[in-house]
Amino acid sequence: MEKGSQLANILLANLDFLQGDFRAAETKYLHILSESKQQNFIDGIANAFYGLADLQEDKQSALEYLIKVDSVYQVHDTISPILANAYGFIGRIYAKSFNKKMLAKDYFLKALEISKDVNNNSGIEYVT
Repeated sequence: MEKGSQLANILLANLDFLQGDFRAAETKYLHILSESKQQNFIDGIANAFYGLADLQEDKQSALEYLIKVDSVYQVHDTISPILANAYGFIGRIYAKSFNKKMLAKDYFLKALEISKDVNNNSGIEYVT
């Protein structure tokens, strides 16, 4: 499966998520993760981890997936709007679920910096 197909699958998984079909979304994200790893498609791997994080009710489990998003980009020494979104998500979890405001602020600032670097205007607006 090529990267274009993976991008389409990501959109379909996201649609399942938005429609509340979490089981279908999880199945799709796991498939995307597997296929993207085989192709070394970084954004596919990161999107799958992000989607799986979003499905977690337990915020510690969500953080574990989001840290994997960070790791994917660290290993490949690159950045992406997906990474900025993950940092924003981490910040929200630290602020709301764990009451760690300073740590949350650090992640919000990372999200803002990356959003600026990749010209992600919606990301900039979200964290400012």
